[in-house]
Amino acid sequence: MTCRIREPSPCARALKTHLEEYYSVIGVDNEVVLEYCRLFQSLRTGGELVPEADLIIAATAISKGLELETPDQHFTRLQSHGLKLRKQT
Repeated sequence: MTCRIREPSPCARALKTHLEEYYSVIGVDNEVVLEYCRLFQSLRTGGELVPEADLIIAATAISKGLELETPDQHFTRLQSHGLKLRKQT
């Protein structure tokens, strides 16, 4: 099996540059991974399901001590797991 990695298009590169100018990118480090595992196990034990992408977002916010501002109401379930939410104005 051969896998080919395509180069990003010029449009994708321009978008990446634009986003990096206006937003801080927080990488996934060991703290985030450990928090993700803790959240996953706790939710799984409780029979709750949360999309993986949302768990990564929540784990990042929790491990970095950040508040998350989002219109997605399902993140409120994660407040009992340490997620801090900021009310949208």
